[in-house]
Amino acid sequence: MRISLELRTTPSQLTARFSVPSGGARTDRQRVEPGAWGAVIRDSAGRSMELMRWGKGESRLSDDVRLSVDVRIEDLVGRHSRHLLERRLLVPVSSFSVGSGGEMRRFRSVDGGLLTLAGVWDVDGYWRGRPVRCFRVVTGPGDALARLPLVLRSENERIWLNPFAADTALLDALEPLNEDSLEIS
Repeated sequence: MRISLELRTTPSQLTARFSVPSGGARTDRQRVEPGAWGAVIRDSAGRSMELMRWGKGESRLSDDVRLSVDVRIEDLVGRHSRHLLERRLLVPVSSFSVGSGGEMRRFRSVDGGLLTLAGVWDVDGYWRGRPVRCFRVVTGPGDALARLPLVLRSENERIWLNPFAADTALLDALEPLNEDSLEIS
């Protein structure tokens, strides 16, 4: 499964929609592929927009390191999921593409507005003594072909970032956007 993200907006639009301070992370990169840096919104000590690398390196039993770019929704309900739920973020996009084999499908809002993907952040190593933060998008249930990034409803964005929300409220906030609101090409 391949996923790519597109963000075609201005910093002022992001400030108005998400109440992040202007002058935050640069958003001049319009297309973000796994392994590249993208702008995300998280709420640690005040809402902030920052750059994080998309994907976390996961080593297998061999020396190969695979880049994990998503977290399945079922991984958020297990007993070892608390650290993931504590590290929530939003990934604002104007569209995203998902593909397998030679076929790619592009998803965007019917009204041309921004979409907000649910995501989590982590630390993927250190560079010059500082942690390298990375993010992964939350995907729905199903096999590799059916799993899509979860697009949050606008009313659930604040719940997803609320540091005091209960786990049940967080999982309820992951109710995906209605498919009638998405244009697929």
